[in-house]
Amino acid sequence: MNDTIPSTPYNQIRPEINGSRRMKGPEQVVTLPLNLIVVIFGYLDDPADLARCCRTSRVLRYITIPQLYHTVSLRSYAEIRYIDGFPEALGGASPFVMGLNGLVTSNVASLVRCLSLEGEMKENDVQEHIRAGRIPDKVMLLNMAIRSAIDKTVKLQSFCWKLDNKPLQTVYQGLSNLQGLTSLSLAFPSSRTPRSPTLIPPIVTLRKLKVTNIDPLCYPDDISLLLVKATKLEKLIMHWSPRIRESLEPSIHLQTYFGRCATANHVLPIKHLGLFNLYCAQDINFVRMLDLTQIESVELVKSIGSSETVFLDKTWDVDDYEAGEINTTLRFMRTDNMSKKNCHLFGRNTGLQRVYLLNSQGRAFFGPASPGGLPLPSAASSETGTPIDGPTPENLLRTSVGKEYLRLITRNHGSTLRHLLLSDRWSLSQEDLALLVRSCPNLTQLGMALEVEVMEVMKMLLPFLPELRVVRILENPHDESARAFIHENSPEAHMQVMSHELAKPETQKIRYIGAGPYIFEAGAIVRTGHFDEYGEPVCRRAIRQVAPEQVKHIAIWAMDTPEVLED
Repeated sequence: MNDTIPSTPYNQIRPEINGSRRMKGPEQVVTLPLNLIVVIFGYLDDPADLARCCRTSRVLRYITIPQLYHTVSLRSYAEIRYIDGFPEALGGASPFVMGLNGLVTSNVASLVRCLSLEGEMKENDVQEHIRAGRIPDKVMLLNMAIRSAIDKTVKLQSFCWKLDNKPLQTVYQGLSNLQGLTSLSLAFPSSRTPRSPTLIPPIVTLRKLKVTNIDPLCYPDDISLLLVKATKLEKLIMHWSPRIRESLEPSIHLQTYFGRCATANHVLPIKHLGLFNLYCAQDINFVRMLDLTQIESVELVKSIGSSETVFLDKTWDVDDYEAGEINTTLRFMRTDNMSKKNCHLFGRNTGLQRVYLLNSQGRAFFGPASPGGLPLPSAASSETGTPIDGPTPENLLRTSVGKEYLRLITRNHGSTLRHLLLSDRWSLSQEDLALLVRSCPNLTQLGMALEVEVMEVMKMLLPFLPELRVVRILENPHDESARAFIHENSPEAHMQVMSHELAKPETQKIRYIGAGPYIFEAGAIVRTGHFDEYGEPVCRRAIRQVAPEQVKHIAIWAMDTPEVLED
């Protein structure tokens, strides 16, 4: 028996005639157009698959090699890794260094559009170099190799630095020489190794700047000149070390980052602003440096007004500004700062499409701070730890804040809202839910906490949200009865109820439902084989429980985190 498979050219297929494998007459061959092949291979995103295609034929190599080298990500490890008992890259240098060598010595560097460097680089004799005030030769040689690779990637558009040591001046100079660099991401190390801060030179083509893990005690580089010269900047994300807020350390000064902008009266032309873990007083007029009529999306997480000390909060009061100056064109809002003082921002603009009010995960308290910077007592008894559902001052404040947010969101943004995630500290009543359903008919993703008696009402109101695809019921940590309603039944019991309810024609568009820690995916309609009293077949919805990792692509879960999201 001959097992040899006859070879067929890559761009030819053997068609079947009328679905039959038997063909009469001479063999027919149809040529597949190259533009169609390009479209097909454009769906490949696994580097291993693309590398195999490059080794298939010359034409496929020509088609897929730009896609293979479009994004290059190199990771360094402090220790040698072993695979099947053998050291990685046996006979050569580490994969990180060999990757840099490939960019420098081969002709593929011009195909790279996105370059990412991350990982650990072990430094030797650190204390000796600190006493001598010198940079270790290993660090300098590494930056020289990276600079050579940057000079070769002449069409680089995005650069990301996540190594555990800072870039040196030579790397920044290489980035500033690029003519098409539009995105720069810097993650500063958390080590306190003394090293002279570098003034980052201007990159006039920059459109996106993300700087994470900023810590004034860890010698971060100076981005002030970069900001004042970035006249095309559209997206600015700044993330400070969580250590600063946790230790209530007032070491951040806006003058350090935006002082040049304030001196030059430069208005940042950004459309997206993200501030994370900003703990400082407003020592310069930060709002005046923003064109609020151009900002389309804002992320304020543990920043601006969410401080643990009153004197810092007071410097960020926006009541001093005229209402007209706060009239922005926001389409996206993600924040964990929920108070009466800040909810009026939702009433000074219209047209929000996505609103994410982060839940209590990771927050130490809710509401204003008490004198002395200590958090207000929680709604739990200090002796028993049992939540108190009575009308405590904090519960009343929480309820009033939630109703005010809901009123402004439904009044000003109801017709345009697509995604809405409310705080888990607010349990919606039947009237609140009715207002939400009536005012926001175009919702596709909805997350909220409900009072226990509203759980059944939710079934009747779902048909009035025809575009709804995702529903997430949050657990209110202060509502023990609602939490018991979720946990008293097993996931299988929840699935059985949803299998019946989601099989109705008016709810068949719903794909995912979350109930506290449980997440369920609704599948196809299936027939049970039974018939009702009218002789109609009984149908049920296929329901399965899924892990949180399987809903990372759904915004109502992905956005509910205090961390900076990856692009």
